[in-house]
Amino acid sequence: MYPWENSVTNIRGVSNGKPKPGQTLEIQMTAAQPTENPIPHHNFLDSWLENTRHVVGEHAVLVFSERLGGRACVDDDLRGVFRDHYMSREIWEQRIEALGAPETASILREMLPKSRRMRSGDTGEILAVEVAERFLDYTVPIRKLRWKDGRELALRGEDLLGIAADQDGNLRLLKGESKSRATLNTSTLNEAAQALEKDEGRPSNFGTIYVATRLRESGDDGLATKLELAVRDSFAGLRIEHFAFAVCGNDPATLMLEHSANIRSDSRRRYVAGVRIMNHRQFIEALYESL
Repeated sequence: MYPWENSVTNIRGVSNGKPKPGQTLEIQMTAAQPTENPIPHHNFLDSWLENTRHVVGEHAVLVFSERLGGRACVDDDLRGVFRDHYMSREIWEQRIEALGAPETASILREMLPKSRRMRSGDTGEILAVEVAERFLDYTVPIRKLRWKDGRELALRGEDLLGIAADQDGNLRLLKGESKSRATLNTSTLNEAAQALEKDEGRPSNFGTIYVATRLRESGDDGLATKLELAVRDSFAGLRIEHFAFAVCGNDPATLMLEHSANIRSDSRRRYVAGVRIMNHRQFIEALYESL
């Protein structure tokens, strides 16, 4: 089962989502009907983006594009979400009380990346988290950008570790990799796939313990213990899914559908999602300058 239904991409001549050797794919995309998601995470995404959803064999593709006028409707929400990924609301309010709003804003700006490359990478990671929570029924309990070693340094471990529970209360994990490119291409998707397949497709021990440590610091000892036991047991018996995400300036639909059709048969279920922003570079620059 997927977090949505009634959405199928017909790829002619492909059996179980796998093309024959040397086959050229002829893809017919069928737009999915919107379905209600029981987890109302950050509904700014619904106001900002429209989406089509596709099933390709065991995998799924989500393609997002901006609604006409949608960005203007969510400007404030978008800035708020980005600030929250660098500084929690609780810390924000504490600093305002202790230092005042101007000094708090100044501290936030010291945490934000200045280089175009790092801003682009952070944008991919932020939107990946928001899409995973809104559309994939996972919770991403740790906003990792709050713990960066430096504003121009990349994060360690997986870009994203999503957590959910099945009907019996058993842990499910989502291992995510994000990319941000003005022009997305096949090699970038392959880079994401290679990262997902590392460690036999499981989250890294270091990255999982890192998340567990942050959870203990926030008082969530129960979930932290489950993650630590998962590492101890080498993730045995756990359902682990993959998430390859990209924000880009070109239309990613065909690239992502072809990528999904060529995923190895022994790979874990993979969600492949892309957010298309026409003026990708200018959007990121303007957003960060307004934070």
